[in-house]
Amino acid sequence: MISSILTHSEMANEIEATHKNGYKAIAYLPVGCIEQHGPFLPLETDSLIANAFAKDICTMMTEKKYWGYVFPPVHYSPTRSNIGFCGSVSIDEEPFRAYVSQICSSLMKHPFDVLVIVSGHGPADPSLKEISFQLVNKQFLNYSKQVIPAVVISIFEHSYKIEKRFKQKPGKHADWREFLMLYRLLGEKYFDGDRLNRLKDFSDSNSFENTPSLILGIPIEYRSTDGVIGDPLPHGDADWETLANEIWEYLLLVTIERLIKEFESFNNRWGVKSITD
Repeated sequence: MISSILTHSEMANEIEATHKNGYKAIAYLPVGCIEQHGPFLPLETDSLIANAFAKDICTMMTEKKYWGYVFPPVHYSPTRSNIGFCGSVSIDEEPFRAYVSQICSSLMKHPFDVLVIVSGHGPADPSLKEISFQLVNKQFLNYSKQVIPAVVISIFEHSYKIEKRFKQKPGKHADWREFLMLYRLLGEKYFDGDRLNRLKDFSDSNSFENTPSLILGIPIEYRSTDGVIGDPLPHGDADWETLANEIWEYLLLVTIERLIKEFESFNNRWGVKSITD
């Protein structure tokens, strides 16, 4: 059984049982952001997606002999480009890296075999990858008997595969991919008739430029349509719920296949052996 709420003794018992059964124990840390996502998606979009995606990875990986626990998300991260919008909260990169690094170091003191950071906020990825690099590299430099891998899964890093598979170019912010994921998670309780009608009118009444630029640092309010970069809704007449489930399951499949391949390769090479072996 996978529980999202455990006591310290319950977690210790779960990990012990996991190891006795020959499974690996994974700590998952979702990372999101509190920032504007256009006039129709919530400020918590990235955190909602990262947390739900991490939980689904955890469930599916358990079936592959990787038991896991999803820790509460890191909600606040760098988003300087969006700070001009009401409600956006941006954390500078240096304190963000220091804070998340402390969280990860603390998690790795417990008997987990792997740390997986699940990022729903692309601008945080460089910092998260630097953190994971340092965590692993220090273990090698210290000649640790067992190296605990720390990896970053960026949910939208496979956007090019989504474009190829679903025949629609992804945007950069508050686009149709994020809409579909939230539509799957929140349903009609959030996307009621009035909100959807206004979203459709917004989509039909505007053009959504998505041209990459070499000039970085321009606030989003000067290079977007009310905070949106890219088409806010999917093209065509496909049922949104069906399309959302297809994209979500496709991304999960790609992610899990990659994780298992990486973990098996890493364990075969390093596992519990000394680095000097």
